[in-house]
Amino acid sequence: MPMLFMDLCKVLARIEKTSKRLEMMSLFQEIFQSDPNELVEDDEPIHDKLIYLCQGKLHPDWHGMPELNMAKKMVLKATARAVGVSPSRITEILKKSGDLGNTMGYLKKKKQQSTLFGKEEPMTITTTWNELERIANATGENSQSKKMRILSGILARCSPLEAKYIGRFIESKMRLGMADLTMIDAISRIFASDDEQQKECKAILERGYNIYPDLGTIVKKAFIEGMKSIKQISPVFGIPIRPMLAQRLEASAGFIDKHGGSFAAEYKLDGERLQIHKDGKDIILFSRRLENITNQFPDAIRLIQDCIKPVQAILDAEIVAINPETGKIDTFQVLMQRKRKHDIAAFMQEVPIRIYIFDAMMLDGRSLLEEPYLKRREIVENSIDDEKCDGNIVAVEQSIINNHDELIAFFERAIMEGTEGLVTKSIAPDSTYQPGARGWLWIKLKSLADGKLPDTLDLAIIGVNWGEGRRAGRFGSFFLGAMNHETGNLEMITKVSSGITDELADILYNDLNTVEDIPPNVISVEQPDKWVIPTMIVEIAGDQVTSSDGSTTGFSIRFPRILRLRKDKKIEDISTVDDIKQMA
Repeated sequence: MPMLFMDLCKVLARIEKTSKRLEMMSLFQEIFQSDPNELVEDDEPIHDKLIYLCQGKLHPDWHGMPELNMAKKMVLKATARAVGVSPSRITEILKKSGDLGNTMGYLKKKKQQSTLFGKEEPMTITTTWNELERIANATGENSQSKKMRILSGILARCSPLEAKYIGRFIESKMRLGMADLTMIDAISRIFASDDEQQKECKAILERGYNIYPDLGTIVKKAFIEGMKSIKQISPVFGIPIRPMLAQRLEASAGFIDKHGGSFAAEYKLDGERLQIHKDGKDIILFSRRLENITNQFPDAIRLIQDCIKPVQAILDAEIVAINPETGKIDTFQVLMQRKRKHDIAAFMQEVPIRIYIFDAMMLDGRSLLEEPYLKRREIVENSIDDEKCDGNIVAVEQSIINNHDELIAFFERAIMEGTEGLVTKSIAPDSTYQPGARGWLWIKLKSLADGKLPDTLDLAIIGVNWGEGRRAGRFGSFFLGAMNHETGNLEMITKVSSGITDELADILYNDLNTVEDIPPNVISVEQPDKWVIPTMIVEIAGDQVTSSDGSTTGFSIRFPRILRLRKDKKIEDISTVDDIKQMA
């Protein structure tokens, strides 16, 4: 018999109750070590659907398929219809708990206690996934009403525990404390008989996922076709590759030593990471978050079609806003204004763009991931038709650095030209492109000043205190958390009250979702006036990392100040506790 949704929910509830990573992984493995007959429904393996339900999504973010897209008002109406409680009462309960899943589970339990009803046919994994996809696919006139009716029908069939996880799924917040890489670690143990083999399997799965970031497909492929099939995964047009990231290092720590000799340095630009996929005239653009942003940059599409020579390519780039009066790079915030505008065509004149290409991952169907940096750089330079581009698509400025003086001179030149600093890159024979990795092949340099952090931090807002004086009635300070990748929890690092403009204060006041109870994935010694459901990320600067008894991490940030919102990043992309320890 196929696996029931209730059976999955029971395991998820056990995972949620433990904070021990090994225990979480052991429980997660149980899902995929069931009777083989339970992992097939209608002659189709369900490994991918199990992963998606655990992730709280129907498809990977880049897929382009619709998610549930239900207005909160309609979710509350559907719940009210299923449990016989008014939407206003549900809103009261939800405001206190801050967790739609817990609210739905609680209301369903109350409904069961007061009602006698016939036993509904239990929902299987495929049934559940199909019904949720029906919600996503309901479009056109009265689509929200259609979605409401389908959700109400699902909830009517649910037990309290199932209703809890349906609610979590609707919000895309399963709150299991398990990131994708933790799931990969758990799955790798199923295929291994000893520690050495487990490390090998984990590395294979991680590499496959970083090149083809659809964990459902990767896991299904591993179980059905074997680990060998994962080894054979290579870049594909239309499938975003998880971007390679840079480590941090202070200039005084010795870039020459870290790179083992001479290295390349490139300008670090204040724009948005852009992954370009080209196949003839077909162009797809992906963000750092792997979201399809093709429709946001029609001018970029035309430039790429005209200026990129190869028929097929996957390129790593940065897109920046250009000040039309000065011709110089404008700020990230100006570029983000384009994304908020409905009339993109008109705004293209106000905020023109330029694309800086700095790497290549695929060329005419051939993977370049194993090619060394200098070879890939040569391909980048040869891929741009300079005559047609008129400077609107260029290779990012680069220099080969042989000593510390050359590094300082190039850094100062980069700052003078309005960049954030430099990214230094290994030119060794093993300087491959490593998707999803933050290693020492690339190193960021954003400051030469003593007593300053070597890099900014991206942290999640987890709590707020009310302001005083001119900030009365608004939030005055913010509790910020970093990601603990071992547990998947957000741990409070610092409070910040500097750098908050009136505009930012208004945005945060209107957009932050405050609750009375601490969210399940947040850890903090100190209590704010209000907790916050962590969805918003801010970039901060600071003077140094200090020791602190007021944080479970043992660290805090001296003189933190907010620089900007980071709407281009997901919660799983924020700075980690380990990142902060490295700066201490």
